[in-house]
Amino acid sequence: MSPRPPTSTPTFETFPLAWPPGDEPGDDPRVEAIAAAAKSLNDLRESWLNPPGSTEVELKKRTLTNFYNAHFTWLANAHAALDRAVWAA
Repeated sequence: MSPRPPTSTPTFETFPLAWPPGDEPGDDPRVEAIAAAAKSLNDLRESWLNPPGSTEVELKKRTLTNFYNAHFTWLANAHAALDRAVWAA
């Protein structure tokens, strides 16, 4: 496979929300739902990447690539929950 040339165009479009980043209404339930789903996903990732009591050797094997290649059902569910929260906004 030949290398692809660099491009100045985005590889994907971001989801347009009803407000610009940084101007979200803090008391909006849509914002709260997105924040809760994003926090849950991040907490799950961090728990897998950096479990308490792990050795340095074990931690070196816990990369994001290995994490996503494992295809955990709970991870797919967390991503789906975040997707639903964003789509609802």
